[in-house]
Amino acid sequence: MADVLNTATRRVKLQFDKQGNPYFESVKSPDSFKQRALCVNPPHNVIPVIFVPGIMGTNLKLADNKGAAWAPPNGTLEGIGAATKGTFQDPAERQVLFDPNNTEVNPDGPCQVPDSLFWLTTAEAKRRGWGALHQDSYHPILQQLEISLNDQYSLPGRPQAHGNHPLPEIGMLSHLAGSSTPPPQAPGYNRPPDYASIAAEAVKAWNTQPRAL
Repeated sequence: MADVLNTATRRVKLQFDKQGNPYFESVKSPDSFKQRALCVNPPHNVIPVIFVPGIMGTNLKLADNKGAAWAPPNGTLEGIGAATKGTFQDPAERQVLFDPNNTEVNPDGPCQVPDSLFWLTTAEAKRRGWGALHQDSYHPILQQLEISLNDQYSLPGRPQAHGNHPLPEIGMLSHLAGSSTPPPQAPGYNRPPDYASIAAEAVKAWNTQPRAL
């Protein structure tokens, strides 16, 4: 086995328990293996970032668990299937499916966080509401927000020789680095946008969730 410097580290993924407390999982290694586990604990202060999608990018379901009303397709095959299905729907049927009085946000849409995001798991992303948003349209943006707001490097976990460069300052948020964590919240919506109400509901939901950050 090649020699490993005493300063070498491997990033360990941040996770949260049911009470919102951060924790890390790792494995034991022999004393001869000098690489250390790097656990980056998030700051205590939380500044929720409210990401509001377009209405066509929100997964909707019929009230009373009567099935999906609108599920934007992900990928080419799903897109072809959605277009084919739509050709057989008449205007009256579409009006029922898109009536905000008969539908509600569906938070159980596709959601998968890559392992390269060391400070976020799929379960935590779903808790923040990411599953309510169209995966192809918005999840790459949300993942980039996680990187830009919560890590000082563009490709966390990779060496700088492979293009992992420090991120430039992010305007007024740069002075908060290291003192606060801004977790992007992603509430979908089912009516013409009332941004004040959406933001207030997201902040209320966050505050009622016990956390120990």
